[in-house]
Amino acid sequence: MLVDRETGDRLGLILALGLLSVVVAAVVQGGGSSDESVPWIGAAAFALAAGGWTFAGLGLLPRPRLDGVAGGTLALTAAFVTWNGLTIAWSILPDRSWDYFNRGLVYVAVLAGACLVGALPRAPVRAAYALAGVIAVALGWALAGKVFPALYEDGGRIARLRAPVEYWNALALLFAMGLPVALWLARRSLAPVFLFALVVGLLLTYSRSGLVAAVLAVSLWLAFDSRRREALAALGASVPVGTAVALWAFRQPGLTADGQPLDVRESAGVRFGVALLLGGAAAYGLGLLLPRLLERLPTGSLLRWGGRAAAVLALALLVVAFVRAGDLADWVEAQAAEFANPPTELVTQEPERLTSFSSNNRWNWWREAWTAFEDEPLWGNGAGSFALSHRLLREDRLRVVEPHSEPLQFLAETGFIGFLLAAGAVVAAGLAVRRTLARVGVEERPATLALAIGLVVYLAHSLVDWDWDFLAVSVPAFAVLGVLLGAGRQTVRARSTLLLPVAAGLLSLAAVYSLFAPWAAERKTQAAYEALAEGDPAEALAAANRARSFNPLSLEPLFARATALRALGAADKARNDLIRAVELQPQNPDAWYELGLFELEQGREEEAERYFRRSRELDPFGPAAA
Repeated sequence: MLVDRETGDRLGLILALGLLSVVVAAVVQGGGSSDESVPWIGAAAFALAAGGWTFAGLGLLPRPRLDGVAGGTLALTAAFVTWNGLTIAWSILPDRSWDYFNRGLVYVAVLAGACLVGALPRAPVRAAYALAGVIAVALGWALAGKVFPALYEDGGRIARLRAPVEYWNALALLFAMGLPVALWLARRSLAPVFLFALVVGLLLTYSRSGLVAAVLAVSLWLAFDSRRREALAALGASVPVGTAVALWAFRQPGLTADGQPLDVRESAGVRFGVALLLGGAAAYGLGLLLPRLLERLPTGSLLRWGGRAAAVLALALLVVAFVRAGDLADWVEAQAAEFANPPTELVTQEPERLTSFSSNNRWNWWREAWTAFEDEPLWGNGAGSFALSHRLLREDRLRVVEPHSEPLQFLAETGFIGFLLAAGAVVAAGLAVRRTLARVGVEERPATLALAIGLVVYLAHSLVDWDWDFLAVSVPAFAVLGVLLGAGRQTVRARSTLLLPVAAGLLSLAAVYSLFAPWAAERKTQAAYEALAEGDPAEALAAANRARSFNPLSLEPLFARATALRALGAADKARNDLIRAVELQPQNPDAWYELGLFELEQGREEEAERYFRRSRELDPFGPAAA
């Protein structure tokens, strides 16, 4: 027997609030690109998704009636993540592939749970408010770290704004995704203040890709939303003031220079706090004044004058660039050369980077990714394996985990098959979101458009960065996509077979084990080394054995076992473990290096030199370089 609608709505509200908690946790506690938070956030996401679909299967929750395109989006996304898992079988870095598969599982769980949330009344509007709140929390966290430097201990090393996401470009992307939502809120009196803070935050990340994403977000909103007058008024009230405050901040070493003492940063933080208050007040006041002034202009005139002003500004910038460049052909050639800069020429981490055309080594990483794809074009080298492919191909000492381009990353790591699955999911998602825009009511359409533009910005930014690795931007993106897949559809509130609840429960249990097994292995490996430091090799061996049982794909438990066995006097067994490490990851220079160290300690110098030579062949800049 079905429960009453009120009870079902309460369950839906609990699911929505739970999903919002997961998104907030991903943004403020996502841990950057590390895997530290993946098990916990993933377990929560799977609990919500499994619980929601179980209730839906029992008739306790309404579920959206998905068409082929929306269902295809879910299926292709799950297929791509499953393919990531299958690549473990032939990956050159299987433990990293497992970690990458787990990260994808989190996104699938968020997508599935958010799809149910999308079936709730006025879901796009509520999701837009929620996204604005989440981004406001991240923005407040980031700017507070400048006002009160003690809140962010690592702020003295590098001044670029990056907390709480831990990566400036990802933080800038999050702010850019917030711009269309802020413009949707343009009629609210505090919207210019929100936009002002977003502008300041964006500029203090010094992220060129983030600024391009922001321009794309604003342009798409002005192109497709009919309420341009409110948006232009809000932009006019916030962008000049926010730019002025950021330019002032660029001239304060305590705010934008690396390696500044705490007292210098605290003094600058006080001044920055005052500037934020004054700037926010100015944006608020202009936000009240400009709409009244713009009301006197017809919309057509407003757009014409705005277009002329933009054209004049663009022409002036071109003239200035032409005068500075001298010969245009030489200037274009110089910028192209700067884009493909040599690896030794790093772009500064200070505000001056905003005027640089350099790819900051991306061009080199993209070439490496393409070379890796050419080596294994169909199957790929394994999900998340670029960290090792890069070491095999690099020509400098810089080390990166991903090539900073999602399409090239997927080609190199998952091959053409994985790339097709990912591209198919993107195309299906685009068609599904387009249908949602046409399906939702007039009152919900602006909020839906703001969310959709945020997804476009996320996708565009991923062309030049590694956003998939960051829960802080990818979890909100998949949550938004899920809501849009389920929004505006007819719902089904009927009891189905027990197959759906049982399948959801079993898949969730398997996924949670997959999420926590590598995490547990890492903890046991740390425990092994701690036991060795305390002079207890027997306990270290036991901890290393447990770590190996949790994650048989990782080299670290084998290294810890070998160290414990050497301490116990079992050198032959230790050597066998190091040989297993080489057999497990034969292209990993670290495995050959550890085996060489062992042979050197045992006095077998010729064997050691052979293994060191192999390590150098794989990575001339690696541990055996000397």
